[in-house]
Amino acid sequence: MNSNSGLVKTIIILALISGIIGLGMAITPFKMLALIPSIIAILLSLVAFFIAKAKQGKLLLVYVSLIIAVTASAIALIREFAIKEKVVVDQKFEEKKEQSVQEVEDTDELDELQDDLE
Repeated sequence: MNSNSGLVKTIIILALISGIIGLGMAITPFKMLALIPSIIAILLSLVAFFIAKAKQGKLLLVYVSLIIAVTASAIALIREFAIKEKVVVDQKFEEKKEQSVQEVEDTDELDELQDDLE
């Protein structure tokens, strides 16, 4: 087998970078925005695959970049459509907030009474 040409290596590096960025974005709150670099990585990996296969080059890194890109896309899609995120109301926080509002109102009333006495 021949070694990969400079063009294939460049495309593979771009695909790996794009795939890693997509994977990073897929596990953050960006979710669907992660599909953009992931799809770019898939397309670049496929281009590198066909060029490397035609030139009988090594395909290991092409497969790795393709797996990373597909994994990033799958994670983004699963997080968007399969996992439902819930917003839970923190009851203790709400009680403390109401208590703080009440304390402020009591303080205002005390200030008014003190002003009346003077």
